[in-house]
Formats: sequence, structure tokens, C-alpha cells
Amino acid sequence: MMKYLYKFGLNYITPVIRIQLSYNRLYRVPKFRTPKNEINDIHWGIIILVFSEILIQMVIPFFVYARLWHPAPKNLVYSVVVIAAIVVILFMQKVKKEKVYENLTEEANKLTKEEHKARRKALIPTFLLYYMLPIAYVMPLCALFQYLIPKGYLL
Repeated sequence: MMKYLYKFGLNYITPVIRIQLSYNRLYRVPKFRTPKNEINDIHWGIIILVFSEILIQMVIPFFVYARLWHPAPKNLVYSVVVIAAIVVILFMQKVKKEKVYENLTEEANKLTKEEHKARRKALIPTFLLYYMLPIAYVMPLCALFQYLIPKGYLL
């Protein structure tokens, strides 16, 4: 089970890593950026992205809970944040140990500028689907729950 979750997570973050590497190859980056600094920048960006994606999925259950029983207990909120942080840290350590960044960096170094431009254009719809869709459906659902719960339609 954990192997499949890791594979899903790796398939989830790979397009973003590729987009960031292509962006760094196409545009000027600061002179102090070494390959190690580039990998660290991408690593922290992915950590923040995955953490926020896990937490955005918890907005809807907490919103419903808070609408039904005011307010949501702080210890429940803190425990969800801690569990999400632990999951992200363990996942990202496994990604770093398997040298995913180094492999994708080597792949990016072999491409020309035109190939980087084509790759970025090809990966933009994937990026929008993977990372913007969860945020786009959370807000309308919360607004819908805001309307339906007080009127008694939902429960």
C-alpha cells in the first residue's frame, strides 16, 4: 500500500519539478545559484506545495464540522496539521534518498532551449489540473455548504 502511495506522490510532483527545472534553464537565474542550491530551492518549493495540497483537502470536513458544531476543537486542527507535516517530511526524505531531483536535473541538462519551451508548454495543463483544481473546487463547495447547512437541506 505504501509503495503505491509513494508512486502516486512521485507522479504528482514530477511535473512541477520538470517545470521548475525548465524555467531555470530558460531564464536567467542569479549567479550564486549552484546546482545544489537549485535542488534545495525546488525541494522546499515542493514541500510547501505538497503540504498545502494535503491541508486544502481538510478544509471541507473542518468547514462542515464548524458549521454543525461550533467551533472545531483546536486539538483536532493541530493534530491534522502535525500528521500532514509528518507525512510530507517522510515522503520528501524518501524522494531525496532516491535521488529523484538529480535524475530529473540530468534529464533537464540534456535538453535544448527549444525542448525546454515545448516541455513547459506541454506541462502547463497538467500543472493546472493537478494543483489548481483542488483549490478551485474547495471554495464553491464551502459556499454551497454555507447555504445548505443552515437551511437543513444537507442534514
